[in-house]
Amino acid sequence: MASTQQGQERAKTLSSRGVAGIEFLDASPFGPAGVERWRLANGLQLLLAPDPASPVVAVHTWVKVGSADEVAGKTGLAHLLEHAMFKSTTTRPAGTFDRVLEQHGASANAATWFDWTMYHEVVPPSQVATVFELEADRLAHLDLSAHAVRSELEVVRNERREEVDDDPDSLVVETLWNAAFGKEPYGHPVIGTGADLAGLQVGDVVDFYRARYVPENTAVVVAGGFDPTLVLADAAKWYGGLAARPAPKRSDKPATEKPKSSCSLVVDAGSGRLAVAWRTVPMDHADHPALALLAEVLAGSDSSRLYRQMVEQSRVASSVSASQTDLRLGGLLEIYATLRPGKTAAEAEALLLPVLADLLGGNPVTQAELDAARNRLKTQHLRELASADGRADVLGRTWASGLDLGVHQRWWQAIDRATTAEVQSAAGKWLKNDLRTLLRADPPVRTSRARSHPYGQKGRPG
Repeated sequence: MASTQQGQERAKTLSSRGVAGIEFLDASPFGPAGVERWRLANGLQLLLAPDPASPVVAVHTWVKVGSADEVAGKTGLAHLLEHAMFKSTTTRPAGTFDRVLEQHGASANAATWFDWTMYHEVVPPSQVATVFELEADRLAHLDLSAHAVRSELEVVRNERREEVDDDPDSLVVETLWNAAFGKEPYGHPVIGTGADLAGLQVGDVVDFYRARYVPENTAVVVAGGFDPTLVLADAAKWYGGLAARPAPKRSDKPATEKPKSSCSLVVDAGSGRLAVAWRTVPMDHADHPALALLAEVLAGSDSSRLYRQMVEQSRVASSVSASQTDLRLGGLLEIYATLRPGKTAAEAEALLLPVLADLLGGNPVTQAELDAARNRLKTQHLRELASADGRADVLGRTWASGLDLGVHQRWWQAIDRATTAEVQSAAGKWLKNDLRTLLRADPPVRTSRARSHPYGQKGRPG
C-alpha cells in the first residue's frame, strides 16, 4: 500500500539518479496498492496507482476544462479542442499519434464533459514513455493553424447535426439541462450550440488552448502494472520541459438561476419521452450519496417503483431510468422515460408524479429497497475498479473536479453507512417543485394529406 514514507524514499532515489524538478505530495489508500501524488516544477501533477498484477497500464491525461468553463456565445470550444488534439502538431503530421500507438497494440480515446476533458490510452508497460512523449508534444505544440481549426470545426458541426439535432434523445437531454440551468455554466450543451459553432473563429480556439492547456491545469494519471520510479523519471523527462503558466481561475459559484418548471418539445420519433430533473448538489456534498441511492430506488432495476408503475403495470413506458449526476458546482437528479407508441408525455406524467408523492408521503423508502440499491451501486463500482483504465478514470475525475482524492473513499463509506432515514431526508429536501423541471416531448401530430400527393408529408414533421 502506498504510504508517505514510500513516497519520500522514492523521491530520494530519484534525486540520487539525477532526476530533478519533481516533488512528492502525498499518498492515499486506493485500489490494490494505493495512489501517490507528485508534482513537477511547472505545476503538472502525476497520480500513480500501481498494480503489479495488471498486465497493462492505463495512461490518462486530465485537464481541468470543460464546457462549464466557456462563456456565452463561444460554446463548444472544450469539445472542439478534444477533436483537434488527435490531429497534427507542429512537429508531427496528422495520423502519427494513432499510428504509433496502434503499432504497439495500444488503444486511445478521449471525452469532454462539463467539468473536464480527458485523454486515455491503454498500453503495454514498455510503452508508457512513448505515450508521455506523444502527449507532451500535443500539450505544447498542437497545430492550430487556420486550416487545421476550420477543418475540425466542420467535423464537429456535422457531429452536432447527426448526434444531437437528428437524435430525439439527445435533444431531450439538451433541452432539459437548458431549462434546468438556463444561462448558467451547465445550461449549454457540451458539444456547443449550433449558432455558437457557426460563429467560432480560429483566434477563439487558440486563446482557449493557450489559457487552459497549461501544466498547472493538467494531471497525468498512471494505473496498472508499472515501476513507479521509472515512470516518474520518464514523466520528468517528457513533461518537465513544458513551460509553466498559471492556471485560469474557475468559477466556484453554484447555480442560482431558478429553473423553468416545465417545457415541451416536439421530437421526430415514433414515440414520446418524459424527462424530469431536480437541481441538487455537487459531488462532494453530504447528500450526494443518499441521492444516488434514491435514484436507484426510483428506477434502478425492474423491481424499482417507477419501472413497476410505468413499464410493467400501466405499459405506458418501454423504459425508465434515473441518476444523480457527478458535477463540481451542483448537479441534477434526472429521470427519463421512453414511452410506447401512441402514449403521451402527459399520460406518463400522470403516472410518475403520484409515485414521487407516494414516496414523499406515506410510503417511504424501505430497508429492502435501500439494500438492493446499495448492492447495485457497489457492483457497478467494483466493475469500474476491476481494470486499470477504470481506476485511472475514477482518480482523474476526482482530481479534475477539484476534489481531494479521499473524496472517493469517503463517498463509498457514506454509501455503506446510509440509512433509510437519510435517503428519505434527502428526498424531502431536494425533490421540491421549485427545484424541478419537467419536459414533455411528443411526436408531431400527424395530419392527413391529399391522396393525390405521391410522397405523403412534405419535409420533416414538426
